[in-house]
Amino acid sequence: MAISTEPVMPEGKPAEATNGHSAGFATEAKVLTDAIRMAVGEILNLISLETRLAIRSLLVVMIALLGICVLLATAWVGSMVVLTLLLMQFGLPPIVAVATLVSLNLLMLPIIRGLIRRRMVSVRYPVTRATLTSALSQLRGRALP
Repeated sequence: MAISTEPVMPEGKPAEATNGHSAGFATEAKVLTDAIRMAVGEILNLISLETRLAIRSLLVVMIALLGICVLLATAWVGSMVVLTLLLMQFGLPPIVAVATLVSLNLLMLPIIRGLIRRRMVSVRYPVTRATLTSALSQLRGRALP
């Protein structure tokens, strides 16, 4: 079985060398650019499909979270009503019972705010920003030719 040394076209037929090796090179370059173009197109199509799927998933999650927030809010209001009735049963006037629970709710705001502020540090990407700042300062320090 002999191996052919002639350039091969994508259809499997030998290429005709009209200008020596330049015709084979041009054919191979065209085949390579077509293959690269097809691969990049497929990758971009895959990215597009996955992005659409991710957006749909995020929308479903956001709607579910909105429902959870509504349920939590109604449960919180219900528990405040129960606590108000309980305080009234112990002999507190209704206005004092409501004022007490409102005060307790307002006292929880700084605690929740502190929790949110501590967690917001990670949202600012501190390590990534430090790395990029360091890389930029190194690039600025180098003399460009």
